[in-house]
Amino acid sequence: MTNRERFFLKRDEYDTMMAIKFRMHKNCPIEVIGAEKPKCIPSIYGLAQTNCDECIQKWLNEEG
Repeated sequence: MTNRERFFLKRDEYDTMMAIKFRMHKNCPIEVIGAEKPKCIPSIYGLAQTNCDECIQKWLNEEG
């Protein structure tokens, strides 16, 4: 299996975005891949935190 297959073609898009989020910490994974950063969805756990999981899911399902 090539890296192209392993990391892009046969991998779920959400899993890829979450891996980027996990490794980049403070950077928005949507912005990292070159898309316009959406307005963040606030987390229920605090004002300074955002709900990246929900935001990524929403963004992946939007029309481009």
